[in-house]
Amino acid sequence: IGPNGTQGPIGPNGTQGPPGIVNAELCPAGTDLENVYVLNGTTAESCDLEPPAPEPNATLAVTKTVTCTPNDTFPQSAAACETILNSVPPSSFNITVSGNNPNLSEFPGSSVPVNVTLGAGDYEVTEEVPFVTPPQAGVFTTRTTNFAGNCTDVNPIDTLSTEATGTIEAGESQICDISNDYITFFFMGP
Repeated sequence: IGPNGTQGPIGPNGTQGPPGIVNAELCPAGTDLENVYVLNGTTAESCDLEPPAPEPNATLAVTKTVTCTPNDTFPQSAAACETILNSVPPSSFNITVSGNNPNLSEFPGSSVPVNVTLGAGDYEVTEEVPFVTPPQAGVFTTRTTNFAGNCTDVNPIDTLSTEATGTIEAGESQICDISNDYITFFFMGP
């Protein structure tokens, strides 16, 4: 094989291709240039926003129960329990859920689960306890509030606590059961 020869003259230019993408900087940051159309030698673009898929909501089912138990066999204690159960049904307790955008953030208590949708993260469930009609003379009443399920009482030492918290993941279902347990007892004075 011999030495390379000299280069020949430059040939004719080829045909021009379609115009390039122009004004791509007009598309918002974080978008994809989905389509490029060549129309009469000009370029038209369409930018499609492709936002990230939203996280699925979580569901918190909240139930409310009210019980009353006579702590003795006196008929006055049983009558006081009947009065309490008639005057403070679950619907008389106002329930509030706070957290990541809860849908149904405030509602009356219900023994049937109330489903609250919310975003992932920490949440808080509180209840407003209604006034209990004082029982008849000689009958005393105590109340204990309990939280069960996936919510945890903020102050479990305080039997009158009205607040619980929890943490929920996207797409997760949890329950928070709130019960108010009244106890009546008759005291015959001296």
